[in-house]
Amino acid sequence: MKGQALRHCSGQAVIELAIFGAIIIFVLGAIIRSAVSSGQGQDASLKAMRNALVQSSKSTPGDTSRISPSMLYLEDRLSPDFGKYGSTERAPFTAQGSGSMTNLLMYPMDMSELQDPRHVPVMDMFINGKHFTFSMARLVYKRFLGSSGGPVHSAKAGLVETTTYVAPVSFSCPEEDPGCEGPAPPVPIVHDPPQRGGWDSSCKSGRGCPIFYQTVVNMEDGNEISEDASDEIRQEALEKRFCVSSGQCPGLLTGPERFDLNHDDNLSNDPPSSLYANMTWQWRGVQAMDDNEDDGKPLHIDADHGSYPSFDVDGDGQEETIYQVDYNDDGIATGAVVFDSQEGDLDMTSPDAAVGKVGLLNDMAIYTKPAFGSAKGNHLLINQGKAYDLDGKFIRSVNRKDQVDLVERKIQLSNDTGRMCGGIGVPSEVPAVEVCGGCFSVNNIARTCFDSASKILYVRSRMLDQQGHFWKTDASGQLRLGGAP
Repeated sequence: MKGQALRHCSGQAVIELAIFGAIIIFVLGAIIRSAVSSGQGQDASLKAMRNALVQSSKSTPGDTSRISPSMLYLEDRLSPDFGKYGSTERAPFTAQGSGSMTNLLMYPMDMSELQDPRHVPVMDMFINGKHFTFSMARLVYKRFLGSSGGPVHSAKAGLVETTTYVAPVSFSCPEEDPGCEGPAPPVPIVHDPPQRGGWDSSCKSGRGCPIFYQTVVNMEDGNEISEDASDEIRQEALEKRFCVSSGQCPGLLTGPERFDLNHDDNLSNDPPSSLYANMTWQWRGVQAMDDNEDDGKPLHIDADHGSYPSFDVDGDGQEETIYQVDYNDDGIATGAVVFDSQEGDLDMTSPDAAVGKVGLLNDMAIYTKPAFGSAKGNHLLINQGKAYDLDGKFIRSVNRKDQVDLVERKIQLSNDTGRMCGGIGVPSEVPAVEVCGGCFSVNNIARTCFDSASKILYVRSRMLDQQGHFWKTDASGQLRLGGAP
């Protein structure tokens, strides 16, 4: 009886050891997996912040594109797994960092400098080791085509055409290059729907002129006016004051027109007059004519001192920096050279960006067998069972991998600026883009590709996974039947 009790207790101890041992191993594996994932995420965050500060510190007067850089890192790493077959899934680690060095933070830009890509602000994305740069603005030419009807002061009656900006031709071809044609002509920029800016049909004796809009902030003290200020400066200060009147305000617009914040000419969906005093900002309108470009006037441009006015000239609700305004013989503005933060590769102020439809999208695809021309192909080999090698070792299991994971991610661009694919005789400014068009053809399915029709950049990362493990037990000291003791 005593022996049976001991054998029963021994069996119970073995069962308990097996159960609790498995639980301990599971908990330990979960802790290790969590720690590794946390460490990889922290590494990506620190890498993004360090790189942003380093790039900002390298800014010089000859290269200011990264004075205030934004760096985004995304790495699809193998997820730590303590399962039988090792790591088979990938988890994304995303981190973003930004930083600014103040030595060039307020460096003024002239129009000629902004034609150089080294002075256009960019955003950097590092996706599985591939580096992409996206412009966040562009120097463009806005042409104003006149009124399409509507009220006297309409926020969307003026049709606006946009083209790339080309400076006056000061380029001469060298004699030894007879095929030289000089600078490329301006390229039209297509907006769907077309852009429509403000239009005042009453100015210049009824001939009409564009309206440029500028934000006015609700300041408690308003804009102080010096007693010895000129009439132009006094009028400008009055127009820049926050107006809460339901009637005519100083300047061009009435109170309700100033609070047409979304530029739709529909005053019924704007704030009621009872809330005017509590609003943060409003628009003020300025007639785009030569009378307003003199010193002290709102459209005055002082290139010698780096002073350029900022107005919304195309009705997109965002102000552009004006570097040049062209007028016809009647003194009416017909076009303007502006630095537009909505005309770059990415427009992060658009309604689509607010709902996650611009920039890095959530879409992800993994292709399991891309065509790389390899005779071996992809494989996951698992061997289990009893087998002796030459050293008398007992091998329990072998796990070998030799596969390529093709991870596809999509980046939705706001505008096709030509930087991804360039043009005739113009190379791409983003070397990581391998092909353009035909992104799902047999030859291009494994390459990073830009589709100009949808303005989607397909980032495809080929990630080699060669790993394995084996477990074996030393059986050289074990007794074998029929063998020597």
